[in-house]
Amino acid sequence: MGGFLDNINLTKSVSVSKTFSGTGATTVNLFQLTGTVKVNKLYGILTAKTTLANMTATYFALYDGTATNAITKNDGIFSTGIVGGVIAKAAASSVTASINLAATGTIIDLAAGNYYPFLATQKSTVNTFISFLYTTTDNPIAATMVFYVEYEQVGGAGTLVAV
Repeated sequence: MGGFLDNINLTKSVSVSKTFSGTGATTVNLFQLTGTVKVNKLYGILTAKTTLANMTATYFALYDGTATNAITKNDGIFSTGIVGGVIAKAAASSVTASINLAATGTIIDLAAGNYYPFLATQKSTVNTFISFLYTTTDNPIAATMVFYVEYEQVGGAGTLVAV
């Protein structure tokens, strides 16, 4: 019989910096998923930019190397983002990611004062990732973002590791 701490899942935070250089449709793996986790917060902050024009179809997805399952809708536009701009999951997966381009003072309403949590489960025996996807016609795009995830283990297992 377990103790009262057996069901307490402490929130864990992981971050990763990614430099974008792809042209066309690009998938950037952020965090590798093992088991099942409850993701409480998922967002990225633009930290450096040379060229970012035409960065469209931006979204977060669960990706297993073959299938892409949207975490946010695949139609975000980050083209005019400046350093300090934020993209975040703040609603259901059928809704575009909340985007604050930092060009003007902007408010992002987060569900019930929080980001929009969700459960993510690894595809059995396959490397599975939380990824950031985008399309650009720049050749190449040149920008850096730092992505953050806060999560809880489900059932005492499940992890997210920066890649």
